Amino acid sequence: MSMNINMQEEALTSRTAYTSKELAKEWHTNEHTVNMLRQNGLLHGVRVGRSWLYTPDSIRLFFTTYKDCEFGNDKDCQMARRGI
Repeated sequence: MSMNINMQEEALTSRTAYTSKELAKEWHTNEHTVNMLRQNGLLHGVRVGRSWLYTPDSIRLFFTTYKDCEFGNDKDCQMARRGI
């Protein structure tokens, strides 16, 4: 899966947080994918009750860190995660 997705900067700054469901809809994927990104330490979220929330800053950091990562290639993601 390639995450070549750009969220509009004004859309990011107009919200304080996004749920997994909202990110999945915005990224044209499913909640499971968003949750797996969080569980693998690629996307930072905060648990509030039973939900996970993602701030605009954590979304920006995700796209900055993994912008060239091909998520079907595990080696590329590991290298991007280490900053190589």
